[in-house]
Amino acid sequence: QLCSSKVKGVAVSVSKSLILPVTAPIDATCPDCRIFQPMEGWYAVTFLVAFGWIGLWSMVVTVVTNRWVVLLGHPSALGFVGLCVVALGAEIPDAINAVTVASRGYGSMAASSCIGSQICNICLGLGVPWSAAAWAGEVPLTSQDRLLEDASLVLLCVV
Repeated sequence: QLCSSKVKGVAVSVSKSLILPVTAPIDATCPDCRIFQPMEGWYAVTFLVAFGWIGLWSMVVTVVTNRWVVLLGHPSALGFVGLCVVALGAEIPDAINAVTVASRGYGSMAASSCIGSQICNICLGLGVPWSAAAWAGEVPLTSQDRLLEDASLVLLCVV
């Protein structure tokens, strides 16, 4: 019993030290705007800073994914690998949210949360970057990227 608690304590401290380079700058730049806290009125700043951090880490994930695809030596796999990374990043928190809400007895809220999150993922997660790329004169899809087009169409039909 004592040995397992020591191992658990070591695992927790190792994991905290591994994520410290990520969490420390975020904690330092995002004001704590919870209710009844001194910076309660700074919610707009917190939102904008958090949005910036999400954009930065999204760019990091994109660069890492692109590098993995280059190392695989199959450039058409970028769409598939990108969709998998986005699906994992978007659906795990949604699934946890749905299970939590459903376990509290709000089944309809869990179902509507799943549908609403997919609409946001499709419209914002795909629509905004593609629109921005089209406005900048860069078309991200070519005639060879049928997998990404087909997968996006399937996701749109599911919604």
